[in-house]
Amino acid sequence: MTGLLDLADETSVALTTFRRSGEAVTSSVWVAREGDALVVSLPARGGRMARIAVDPRVLVSSGDGAEPFEAVADLVVDDAQRSRIRHAFEVKYGVRLNGMWLLRRLLSRPRRRSALVRITSV
Repeated sequence: MTGLLDLADETSVALTTFRRSGEAVTSSVWVAREGDALVVSLPARGGRMARIAVDPRVLVSSGDGAEPFEAVADLVVDDAQRSRIRHAFEVKYGVRLNGMWLLRRLLSRPRRRSALVRITSV
């Protein structure tokens, strides 16, 4: 049996957030591990962050039909922790990550930051 933290070995995971109505919205995100949590990077002003702000409950799965894990998402605001998380992503994804962040920066509105989110088991 695998646990939530085992999903850090995946290239991406299926992250499900919930609208105010309770409707589930699932999307694929890159994932890394930082300590006792999974971490993901999301657009700071995107729909996923808005839903997490209202309801921090999330479901996380490998996306291959496996049973999802119930978890809680928390926005990371501590600069030292943000730095460690960015490093975890750089180690895991290397050049692909820099390309993705550059593309996100080019296609998004000015001053749009990425939100780093810790995901822990319920």
